[in-house]
Amino acid sequence: MEMEGSFFFATSCLRGSNPEIVNRRKELISTTSPQPLSNRFEYRTGGVRPTRVRYAVIAFLCALSFLTYFDRVCIMRAAGDIQHDLRISNEQMGAVFGVFWLAYALFELPGGWLGERYGSRRALARIVLAWSVFTALSGAAVGFYSLFFYRFLFGMGEAGAYPNMARVQSRWMPPESQGRVSGLLWLVARFGGALSPMLFGTIQRAVDAPGFRSALARLAPSLAQAHSWRMGFWVSGLFGIAWVALFFPWFRDNPADKRSVNEAELERIRARRDATTLNLRRHHDARVWRALFTSKSLWGLAFVYVFGSFGWSFFVSWMPKYLLKVQHVDYAHSEWMTALPMLCGGVASLIGGWLSDSIAARLGRRRFARAVFPVVGSVIAGAA
Repeated sequence: MEMEGSFFFATSCLRGSNPEIVNRRKELISTTSPQPLSNRFEYRTGGVRPTRVRYAVIAFLCALSFLTYFDRVCIMRAAGDIQHDLRISNEQMGAVFGVFWLAYALFELPGGWLGERYGSRRALARIVLAWSVFTALSGAAVGFYSLFFYRFLFGMGEAGAYPNMARVQSRWMPPESQGRVSGLLWLVARFGGALSPMLFGTIQRAVDAPGFRSALARLAPSLAQAHSWRMGFWVSGLFGIAWVALFFPWFRDNPADKRSVNEAELERIRARRDATTLNLRRHHDARVWRALFTSKSLWGLAFVYVFGSFGWSFFVSWMPKYLLKVQHVDYAHSEWMTALPMLCGGVASLIGGWLSDSIAARLGRRRFARAVFPVVGSVIAGAA
């Protein structure tokens, strides 16, 4: 996560429980005069209705969130063909799966830093172009080492996508809607992973169609004999390039720099931003980082993510092969079965977030409302 994202995460984790953070918030509030509540939704635009450019921004972010999980999961659908054609063992394929996550973790902070240094528009364009190229290169692998190298580069390229998407949200979305937008992005991401095997399988079947092969033999004879999984990666890489081609010329980091955004929409975006929100992003001092890494809540969340990801990684790597070898369900018929865990996970993320907010509002026990769902979910997943 980028530094700014880490700062806001730190304050949200430690709010109300760490004296340093509480005092820092009081200090910020005392040095800035927040906009009066009665004026926060007063649009000084002569009654002009706000434009809705921010919804187009949400659409771009949703498409990107879908692509992040589609591209990282699609290799699962092709794993059997890859192992057969490149003569890769299960152990080597496991290393190919794992090296993506290693690179993704190592380069997450640098990827977030790019957004702070150059702006999210440029950072996201670089990130999506890089991972799209390395996705396509996965289809050019000739053996274990080249595939391993390309998947490492793919993880490196995709790192930083979500911190920069969060940065876009913080600048384009009104504060009261950012939670719903985040839930929507995670829902779409899970659906991207869930639908990836089916979409990738559809691409493979399409490029294997006799009509396509005969047309390709006339236009590019050297590619006519390429395996369908290779073409699947090449086609998948084009999706991200198309996203950049549409996003980069259109988007602006600052809503005020977008000509189609009127003053009423700018007021709508900026409403309810209190002094603390406006000033916290400018202060990244060492006290916050020290409080962050000594927070029991943070370490609890970290353990939940580590152990949850350990089990979840099976469903985005070995699930099709398990269904084939153990349950005797071939790849073509296991696509929906492979998708179910992530489809259910996406819906559960949305429902869980809504229930958590409701419990916190009704009972006033915010810590309980946030902690009960990870605990119950982990117990159910372990029992299953």
